[in-house]
Amino acid sequence: MKVAAESVRIGGELVFLERQIGEARQAVAQNTQPPRHEWPYQVEARHTAMLAMYARTLLREWLEGKPPEISTWVACSPDEPLTVRRIKVVAAVQHFMARWADDKAAGKPLPPVHDAAKFGDMIMDELDKQQQGR
Repeated sequence: MKVAAESVRIGGELVFLERQIGEARQAVAQNTQPPRHEWPYQVEARHTAMLAMYARTLLREWLEGKPPEISTWVACSPDEPLTVRRIKVVAAVQHFMARWADDKAAGKPLPPVHDAAKFGDMIMDELDKQQQGR
């Protein structure tokens, strides 16, 4: 039995949350209870936490020699802020992977696998700085 990579599962959960935020916002706009009793700020917080985990996991899987399948599929509006944020994280992860592939081809050592979390956090920190600086 083939087991899907962890990044694929997390990516699917992110897409689900990106769809769910629209339902929650719509319910709030209609002054009703959001589905699953999750208010927009709760969905956004879950998405942010999952996104950080996604970045770390994609980088870890790449460093382990298991090239991850990275989805840039947009389930809802491409203007949805959560979707835009995910696509920015994917672009940053792909940048790290390309740089590491170049380093590997040049004979330079790759970072240790346990540093994937550090690089994932760097991506999220940079994204937060960009959002605050708008």
